[in-house]
Amino acid sequence: MTSLLPVDVVVPVLNEAHEIAGYLDSVGGQLGGDGATLPSGVLRVIVVDSFSSDGTLAAIESARERHPQLEIVVLQEPPGSHVDARRRGAEFALAPATSGAGAILASTDVDTRFHPGWIADVGARFAAGTVDAVTYAGHYPATFWAQVPRLAARYFAEVGTVFFPPSTIAAYAFDADEALFRDELFRAFTRVPSDCAWAYSKAAYAAAGGYLRERRADGSEVMFEGRNLRFRLDRNRARVAYVDTTPFETSPRRLLFEAEQFLAGTAYSAGLVAIRGQVTAAHLAALEELASSLDFAALRSYVVKHYVLLPAVSRPALLDGNERFLGEAFEPVRSAILEQHAHLDGAAAVHALTDTLVERHGAAIVAAAERLRALRLAARG
Repeated sequence: MTSLLPVDVVVPVLNEAHEIAGYLDSVGGQLGGDGATLPSGVLRVIVVDSFSSDGTLAAIESARERHPQLEIVVLQEPPGSHVDARRRGAEFALAPATSGAGAILASTDVDTRFHPGWIADVGARFAAGTVDAVTYAGHYPATFWAQVPRLAARYFAEVGTVFFPPSTIAAYAFDADEALFRDELFRAFTRVPSDCAWAYSKAAYAAAGGYLRERRADGSEVMFEGRNLRFRLDRNRARVAYVDTTPFETSPRRLLFEAEQFLAGTAYSAGLVAIRGQVTAAHLAALEELASSLDFAALRSYVVKHYVLLPAVSRPALLDGNERFLGEAFEPVRSAILEQHAHLDGAAAVHALTDTLVERHGAAIVAAAERLRALRLAARG
């Protein structure tokens, strides 16, 4: 893949002096198909800063010196919302006076580190004209999992290998056939995007209305803005692909600093907030101590909701050929989705139907995963 199509990368920041240098080094270290550093004009980073009061801006200036080929734009946006910050960056990228040459947007998080071939992969896929958006594989670093063996063992026993990089599966000698949920779900249902590394054409983004702050009837905000954008892309019949050959790594800081909220699926409910402090041996030891008592039932429901049912509710055609992942829940889930899909107006409605399906059929979908595991093991004899 040798395309050098220009890409605009948007990243929100708030007091990220501990992360921004590593982030910009990762972006600045992107390579072309020939293995050389990307030349000037290919990659522009749009940093949307929520008035950081630490050394974030100074770290950005230092990165300019280390990566002169990298264009870095800094915008200011009042703190409070990932959605507003991402939208502000996208508006700059799309505005006629500042749009530049790129036709591709990518949404990222500052605590992410990228595969060196990520941008080249993005450019090549859009240059081929076969996609409107691409969602990428990603994991916590193998170095993190190596330091929390009890937690890794619980994750494997309770959830499976779905959140592990291949190197961690190999290092712990986890048997993928024994896993409850595996990354085959991502390929089968076109993994919903993480805003760590989520790319889309500017045309598709604009046609879908861009990032929006969407709310439920009770006024609460629907989180996971990248997934909410994906729902509108699906409604527009955008061509969305999943790629696992250039995976990103993201920080486990949410898990380290708020493990119980993270596993319960409530860690992002406060919007754009600062999670500070360097990870220490004490943090890792505390997480290891907590590992034996953590409730993983909520995480299994999270997998069912976000990696099976949400994409299926958003794009029902994804159910075709994937009956095995739903088992006895397949027909009632399919019927409910087809009956209501045309009336799902916005992310709140998509999540509401999905939550209902999880409540009614989540246990059956977990049971289907258990049956698939049993079949794999029986086939080995």
